[in-house]
Amino acid sequence: MTNRPVSIEQGGARHADLADVDFAREGPEIMNVQEAADFLRVSPITVRAMLAEQRMPGKRIGKEWRLSRTALIQWLSEPGERKNYPKRRPVGI
Repeated sequence: MTNRPVSIEQGGARHADLADVDFAREGPEIMNVQEAADFLRVSPITVRAMLAEQRMPGKRIGKEWRLSRTALIQWLSEPGERKNYPKRRPVGI
């Protein structure tokens, strides 16, 4: 990802606004494991593990994985995996 300079003007005219940056459109549409890990802000090991367990959208081409930025954004917007954590008992009981 490239960092784009954002100007900040004094006097309340205009401040840097994240809405001005389209994060979903930056970078390549088809990513390798490292690029996907950078995009998701996780380690490449996590990406490979999730791909191997079919918990993340991606295609294996030969020995390499390829991931679609659009598919990852859609996947991120879907409901997450349900966690079945044990219920905690109140302290002192």
